[in-house]
Amino acid sequence: MRLFTSGAVCRKLGIHISTLRRWESLGLLTATRDSSGRRIYTEEQIDELAAQRDARAGANAQGSGRPGALPGPRARGENRDGEIQNDSASIDPAPMR
Repeated sequence: MRLFTSGAVCRKLGIHISTLRRWESLGLLTATRDSSGRRIYTEEQIDELAAQRDARAGANAQGSGRPGALPGPRARGENRDGEIQNDSASIDPAPMR
């Protein structure tokens, strides 16, 4: 099972982190927490959210994506696709900045 951080989900879907958290508070998805308390999501959850977003955007001829959006920085423990590299979800916490 592939696991992704909140930031990776936002980059993949082209949404802001506050949107992802709002969807979570509305019950559209449920995050699991890793050992450091970060929210993690499965690839299946991301695919489902993308399908729902695309279905809603289909009603709008312009769509709701953000073409040309630049990817954000990767969090520690993520590969280029934002996938968490350790499936056990026991990643060391990222240093505070």
